[in-house]
Amino acid sequence: LEKKVKKLSKEVKTDFLTNIANKKAIMEELKRQESSYKRYGTIYSVVFFDIDHFKNINDTYGHDAGDIILKSVGLILNRYSRDIDIVGRFGGEEFVIIAPETDKEGARIFADKIRQVIQKTKFMYKKTRIKVTVSGGVASRDEVNSKEELLKKADERLYLAKRSGRNRVCADDECKWVFWKKA
Repeated sequence: LEKKVKKLSKEVKTDFLTNIANKKAIMEELKRQESSYKRYGTIYSVVFFDIDHFKNINDTYGHDAGDIILKSVGLILNRYSRDIDIVGRFGGEEFVIIAPETDKEGARIFADKIRQVIQKTKFMYKKTRIKVTVSGGVASRDEVNSKEELLKKADERLYLAKRSGRNRVCADDECKWVFWKKA
């Protein structure tokens, strides 16, 4: 019974498709990080990623191909994150990483590394290569007043990256620290 409860508890916090944390688990971890920040001043950052033109992938290659891309991106995020980072699928084609003990500059460098890895990865579906890029938004807890504002700031910067041409990471409100390369 104890094993079943543990298994069910893990399933409740795991995204069924990508096998990484789901939004519920992300929100619980965010709460823990916030407690540590308030009590000890332990900095943390949040990175939002969104797969560029994901609707086109689904429309062109089908939802099975889209699912494979989502799973693959989840695997890449997990592989290149540290053990202390929390990697999750926030919904749809949007992913989030909570990076404990990481300031904005460190999170920006990390996010751009992930962006480059995804851009260089050869995603395949039925012997067809699918070009995939991501956009990212980065925010650090010390630049806002609450964990809710932190999520909002990272999400705003993600959409700034998308509006600025995609396949880039924005870590400020003007997106002046932009790192990108045409695929």
